Amino acid sequence: MVNPADDVSLTRIINTPKRSIGDTTVTALQEYAREEEMPLFSVLSDPPDTISSRAKKSIASFSMLLMKLTMLKDTLPLSEFVDTMLSETGLKAQFEIEDSEEAQTRLENLMEFAGAAKEFEQQSQDKTLEAFLENVSLVTDLDRQEDAPQYVTLMTLHSAKGLEYDDVFLAGMEEGIFPSMRSITEENKMEEERRLCYVGITRAKKRLYLSFARRRMLYNQITHNAPSLFLKEIPGRLIQEEWASGARPAPSSPAPRPAQYAPRNLSFGTPGMTAGRPAALNIPGVQKGFAPSPARALQTNALFKPGDKVLHRKFGEGTVQQVTGSGADARIQIAFTAYGTREFSLSIAPIVKIET
Repeated sequence: MVNPADDVSLTRIINTPKRSIGDTTVTALQEYAREEEMPLFSVLSDPPDTISSRAKKSIASFSMLLMKLTMLKDTLPLSEFVDTMLSETGLKAQFEIEDSEEAQTRLENLMEFAGAAKEFEQQSQDKTLEAFLENVSLVTDLDRQEDAPQYVTLMTLHSAKGLEYDDVFLAGMEEGIFPSMRSITEENKMEEERRLCYVGITRAKKRLYLSFARRRMLYNQITHNAPSLFLKEIPGRLIQEEWASGARPAPSSPAPRPAQYAPRNLSFGTPGMTAGRPAALNIPGVQKGFAPSPARALQTNALFKPGDKVLHRKFGEGTVQQVTGSGADARIQIAFTAYGTREFSLSIAPIVKIET
């Protein structure tokens, strides 16, 4: 969209997702573009006669898509354009229909990209796609400048194996992030992530900081995640709580989370260090009552209605689509931004209603 003369990028997307534009067709288009000394993008609107009629239809459809997105790029707000692009190109749908861990990871990456565009739009004066891509490129270039006297090394837990640092920060210690959503329901994956957590912990020679967010934008939606269960498995004598200072006052409403151990920031000290008192996690605007019991099913059935905004422990924020049945048989259907529509038993669903 930004640089129609970029033939390399065009060849990467011309048949992704599959559009019946095979390698033979792409090669013919490239040869014709070289002969005519024009960009590959320009050839799409008038392909050579050597290409079959079926391939020409696919090329014409793809060319119309590119022209449509090019016009929308200059008329839609940045975040809306990114969402439209992911939908119109079929990228999002391609991974939604695949039932694999790799597809789910790629879908999450797309949602993170959309979230980054939305955040840039909110914070930048120049809200164009060109400015966003320039910002992404600049950040990437700065990340490579490791010859500076002081810098932070950002890495995955897998790549940290065998390395040690005086100070180590493990961010995102939250349910659904670390451990990840997929490992929560599979014990073998949970054990693997527990081992990775141990790897991260043992990279620190002097100081280790573990942190989690009260709220964050994840996969293009605001989420409120419970503190990671890995935090509860650390002996209390090794932990020193350090509550954030001066950022914002702690909400006064009671905590809806079942976990009662939730300091905002944790750091490791030496054995014998006095651990801070457990504290409840408070979330403003959220009603109490995760996982209502069957005995309260009638009460909760009346609490939720279509259109209500709710918060699910694993899937984040969603909108109630319908509530069916009554008593212990009541069911609730919720549409989530990143996970589609899910249905739960209302008597045991880990959801709370968000007050508006």
